[in-house]
Amino acid sequence: MGLPKDLRRKVSKIEEDNVHGSVDIAVECCRLLSYNLEMNRERLRETALSLLEAQGSMAPVVNLVNQFLFALDEGGDLEELLRNYIEHLTTSVDRIAENSLQFLEGGKTVVTHSSGLTVKKALVLAHEKGLGPRVICTESRPNMEGRRLAEELREAGMDVTLVVDAAVFQELEDADIVFLGADSISLEGIVNKIGTKGIAQVARNLRKDVFVLAGTDKILPLGIKPYRKELKNIKEIYPGKLKLNVRNYYFDMTSIGLMKGFITEDGIMDIYQIMELIDRNIPHKELKKARGKWRNAP
Repeated sequence: MGLPKDLRRKVSKIEEDNVHGSVDIAVECCRLLSYNLEMNRERLRETALSLLEAQGSMAPVVNLVNQFLFALDEGGDLEELLRNYIEHLTTSVDRIAENSLQFLEGGKTVVTHSSGLTVKKALVLAHEKGLGPRVICTESRPNMEGRRLAEELREAGMDVTLVVDAAVFQELEDADIVFLGADSISLEGIVNKIGTKGIAQVARNLRKDVFVLAGTDKILPLGIKPYRKELKNIKEIYPGKLKLNVRNYYFDMTSIGLMKGFITEDGIMDIYQIMELIDRNIPHKELKKARGKWRNAP
């Protein structure tokens, strides 16, 4: 049937967003759907699946579409579902921040990578509570979102050091803890900014605790594959004219076994508790059917 031109443009804008974190993007998806609830259910289904195709690597979007499809089938209150989902996304960030404070007492030096709302909230809250964390931010190439995080933390009055990505490994030697975000969590691993895997492996070798700060909305439905190694615009890292073989990846996959724990809105979880939540997150039949069409699917 095809989406109207204006709606396609809005979906494309969401697809092209390579700066905001998965929570922010999922909220935008909720708003797009809520603004168009007057459409018939087939058009709503098509719109939801187009959002899945646009940002299929981000678990909050996948879970939103999954719940939306079930609600469409069951004749549920779509407006209430979307309102509750936005509320869950926004309030869970604050609860995760509160749950993280216990690991930041005593002026810890924290390494973080990329820029996510959840990690930022946790660090700023620790600062406001007088815990005095010192933060090491990576630039997080190619889009430099880590640089932006460093600026925002400094504007909040925090002690921040910005380093190039490759320097993070020597910074880990003197750090106390690593805080990472996640775009998705599955049995296959954690999808996050490219470079996360190396940071987690080196931190494990150095016996530094690595925690993932993520809401349960980041947990993918059972059996849904998280992503593939998708190449992005090469000009972001090489604007030159020579014909180089350039590979520009945004994400990598890191084993959940490298993590000390997961700081969620429901408390601190180990990998076995996370695996149990994955088992309970059942995918809609259309989610499994559509998976092969995602540009982010393996």
